[in-house]
Amino acid sequence: LFEAGAPLSEKIRGLGSTGVRCVGCRNSVRGHDIAKSDLLSNVQLVPSGVGELTRLQSDGYAYLKVP
Repeated sequence: LFEAGAPLSEKIRGLGSTGVRCVGCRNSVRGHDIAKSDLLSNVQLVPSGVGELTRLQSDGYAYLKVP
């Protein structure tokens, strides 16, 4: 979700036009010293990734872990 020149950055940007939200964990961004300016423009930060997953699951979304 960061580094504009990364191999998947264009695909991640394109997902935004299909209604997919790209969300990053603010705790992880801070912990890895990543500048917000290094994130792709369509990435929204939430305070906690785990908290966001919990909130979405309570709203009826399912979490599928993909290997």
